[in-house]
Parts: sequence; C-alpha cells; structure tokens
Amino acid sequence: MFASVIATLLCVTACNCQFVGSNVDNFGTFNPCKQGFERHLNSCYRFVNISSSWAEAVTLCDVLNVDLAEVNTADENLYLTHLVRNNLMDSDHTHTVFDMSLAERVWVGASNIQGSLMWMATGTPLTYIPWAKGEPIMSVDTAVYCVMKMGNDWYSDKCTHSRPFICEQAIDGLVMPQPSTTTTVKPDQPVGK
Repeated sequence: MFASVIATLLCVTACNCQFVGSNVDNFGTFNPCKQGFERHLNSCYRFVNISSSWAEAVTLCDVLNVDLAEVNTADENLYLTHLVRNNLMDSDHTHTVFDMSLAERVWVGASNIQGSLMWMATGTPLTYIPWAKGEPIMSVDTAVYCVMKMGNDWYSDKCTHSRPFICEQAIDGLVMPQPSTTTTVKPDQPVGK
C-alpha cells in the first residue's frame, strides 16, 4: 500500500519535482520553488492531501527531496493554516469536505520520538510552540507523540494516525543566479581595461 502511495505521488508530481521553467516568474523575479510548491518568505511549501502516518509523511516529503514543515513563527503558522484551507476548497471557495476542522489536521515535522520535542529534519528544539489548550497530552498512549497542526493550534497525536501533511523546501542560503555579462575586447585592447 505505502509503495503504491509513493509511486502515485511520484507519478502525479513527476514534473513538479523540477524547478519551474527558467525559475523566473511573471514579474522577472527568480523563483526558487519547485513546481507545486508555494513560496512564503525563505521557504516553499506544499500541502499533500494523502493520509499518512507521521513516518510515512517524512518518507513522502523525502521522496520530493524536502522535509516535513518546520514552523518557527506565528506568521509562518498562519500562512500554513491558509495554505491548507485554500487547498481544501474548490475554486469557487466552497468547502470540499464536510468538516473542515477534521480535514485541517495535518502533520508538521516535530516530534519527541528521540526523547525531547524537536524538529526532526534539523534536530533543533522548538522555539515557537502554539499548543492548543490542554496540550500536549501526555499519557501511556502518547508518551511518544508527533505534532499535528489544526488551524493555528498544535496538538500531540499518536504518530501512527493517518493525516495529510505539509512539506517544506528551505531556500535559505540559496545562491541566486547572476545575470551573465559579456565583455567585448578589441584585439588591440589589453584585457581588463
């Protein structure tokens, strides 16, 4: 089953795994995002509406050569809330699912699988944690948990539950292409002058 999900994701996104055209948008601005990803500040994001366990979501993002999203600010959290909602609506902005609150439950890249709560892709501790009231819930069943985002709130959840997820392509430190310059040197002119 999981292998078929990976194959489907690869088939559906085969052209989406490449950079967009010449990487220049309609405004002449360099676009470092892969096709199917949306840029926000220094990252590109993609909502993947394939119900997966947290570990499967990590693997599926890895197939796209990206990571499960790391959410480090309130602005980024709000942006991702809108990204999920926009992807769950029809083009006429009506809901495509009966209960948006259930559909908005998505995995992000944090868990306490390694003993403390951290972003798994980078191994860094969380500095921004908008837990919902009463969270995280620690019990025998959720002693090890993964972070699920619903709206702007975060919840601890069993890592084996199936949820859609958000992948992130970080673009920090990306070297922007420089326009090529051509210098014409006359045969009798010394180079460099």
